[in-house]
Amino acid sequence: MATFGNLETDVEPLAGLMREHIEVHGLVTAAREAVDLAIERPGQTELALAAMENLRDLVAYLEVDLVIHIAKEEDVLFPALRGFAAEIDKVVAEMVEQHDEVACGRRSSSVRLPMWTGRMTKSKSKPPGFRRR
Repeated sequence: MATFGNLETDVEPLAGLMREHIEVHGLVTAAREAVDLAIERPGQTELALAAMENLRDLVAYLEVDLVIHIAKEEDVLFPALRGFAAEIDKVVAEMVEQHDEVACGRRSSSVRLPMWTGRMTKSKSKPPGFRRR
């Protein structure tokens, strides 16, 4: 059984897609909370490193898993849904727009984050507890 928002299903592959939505929501939430905490406590290096690790995890997901997820929706699910009802067509069109927005953000973050975190990962003197992925 998968639940996302007010939707619930145990029918695969819809349940799998919903679980992927839950996973990315969790990664975004974790990254946001880690960054917020690091900003609230600017002198604590370990919090900044944890925030960067969360951001790296999120970007890694966006670069691989989210691309696959979007392809499943746009190549299989959405074409199957189109034409059933005008309301469904509107929802599908909105979801495609959201995918386009995510893709633009993903491209942007995949350029900025490595540049931002690269200074720390290329350094020979890493802070204690820092591990490279």
